[in-house]
Amino acid sequence: MITADNRVFFAETDFETVGLGTVSGDVITFDTGATVTLTGTLSGNFDLYGLTGSFSLSDTGLYSRSPSLTDLSGVWVDDVFTSGTGIITISIDSSGNVTFTSVSGCTGSGSVSLIDSGKNAFSLNMTYDATCGAGAGNYTGLGFLDDTNFQNDTFNVVLENSTADSYIFSAAIKQ
Repeated sequence: MITADNRVFFAETDFETVGLGTVSGDVITFDTGATVTLTGTLSGNFDLYGLTGSFSLSDTGLYSRSPSLTDLSGVWVDDVFTSGTGIITISIDSSGNVTFTSVSGCTGSGSVSLIDSGKNAFSLNMTYDATCGAGAGNYTGLGFLDDTNFQNDTFNVVLENSTADSYIFSAAIKQ
């Protein structure tokens, strides 16, 4: 996803690979230093953890949706990406205030806001408390609503702690 404020969010869920970056002109620069030049469509070859192949990305219309903070308000559960904390329950209110807790006792809070009211792109600022052990710290990131069973029932998020050089990915389902 490329947001209206020129930030980039990349997630590949099979290998739990995520990345954040920026775009300037036709060049995407990821936080890792890797760059991609845009040529109208995004396709190419990859070599990831010894696996190779090709990819082709197309616009599915998700970015053009116009969700609101009201669409995010409620309780969400991530039981997919649980290797560090176990199942996570996330609560978001209609003002964008976020709290979360995991079955391992990791807790935190933060905020979420729309980047552009006409686009499906959210900005997040989160704090993972000391209860999260090595994952504790301040994180920033991007998110978007997706469809698993119903429209806008999945909130995909990637967060980065640039100080600790760590990422968190979440695919939470609305309850």
